[in-house]
Amino acid sequence: MKTTLLLFIALLINTYSNAQCEPVATINEDFSTFEILTEAAFPQQCWTNKATHLDTAEIGTPPNKYVLFDNQMLQVASSFLVTPELIEINSEYELSFDVFKVPYSDGNFSPHQLTVTVGTLDTNASTGVYTPFSDPIMVTNTSVTHKVNLTVDATQKFITFLISGNATHMLAGIDNIKYGMPVAAINTPEKASFSISPNPATGKKITISHNLQSGGIINIYALTGAKIYTADLNETGIQDLNLADFSAGMYIVKIDSENYSESKKLILQ
Repeated sequence: MKTTLLLFIALLINTYSNAQCEPVATINEDFSTFEILTEAAFPQQCWTNKATHLDTAEIGTPPNKYVLFDNQMLQVASSFLVTPELIEINSEYELSFDVFKVPYSDGNFSPHQLTVTVGTLDTNASTGVYTPFSDPIMVTNTSVTHKVNLTVDATQKFITFLISGNATHMLAGIDNIKYGMPVAAINTPEKASFSISPNPATGKKITISHNLQSGGIINIYALTGAKIYTADLNETGIQDLNLADFSAGMYIVKIDSENYSESKKLILQ
């Protein structure tokens, strides 16, 4: 009874908050200020959803908040994540967002297909007219940043992410949604970087993702400074590592490439 009452209060607060929403010119949302909710997650802070299966969740240390798609026991299910109302959707701006599969509690990922399709709505009500703009984007085990340009008529004011799964209990995360960067910025070279996922890693299998234009070297160090692993970095942008021989604990992963060197912490559980 207490849980039901709390959920009702959260939904009432979110509904009231959403009613106060004013149209915005840009979006830069990493969901860091959102409440972690698993049933009445939306509407929240002027974001809404159509259908169910969308929660707010967090992962990693320090925790990173994101929107979680979880279709639970439904074989085929989809959900719409809807942005706050925009003053206009301008073809001179681009949309970018990160999307990734979320591992199960055992560290494994669903082998089945998850996709995200970007579109627009004329209203965030259940009767809104949805217009898809991108082809379905495959969701992978590693976080990938996607960029889309939207051109719509004046009636379309809401950007919408259609997340779909084709099997039961599929998990996907969406994060760092940005809209309002000039299209010219697409041609600006991205800052060299790499990421590790999952991190913390429970299964001792990790994936290195990078945007380097050339190969390099991956070195892993113990906290004592001893180098305990080395391998060539491939140029595909994604590289799986099996660290089954490593003990649980914290390590330092360092990548060295032409004019680039960076280190990140890795936690093996």
